[in-house]
Amino acid sequence: EMEKCTSDQNQGEECGYDTVVQQVTKRTQESKEYKEMMHYLKNIMIAVVESMINKFEEDETRNQERQKKIQKEKSRSYCTDNCSDS
Repeated sequence: EMEKCTSDQNQGEECGYDTVVQQVTKRTQESKEYKEMMHYLKNIMIAVVESMINKFEEDETRNQERQKKIQKEKSRSYCTDNCSDS
């Protein structure tokens, strides 16, 4: 790209750093390889996010069950602690 831009500049076309970057960026974004890579990354990210959501939901369920168990144990111990022997 640099050589192409330099030869264009010699033919009267103005070609600076920004123009080279724009040309390379455009060519890259339009390439088949770039589109395939973005599709692949998108699919991976979808799978990762779904996995994280599932893990979060599992953790929340476990935490809720643990809290219920703790509450039951507290209520049982409260009753036995405050009950008289008679």
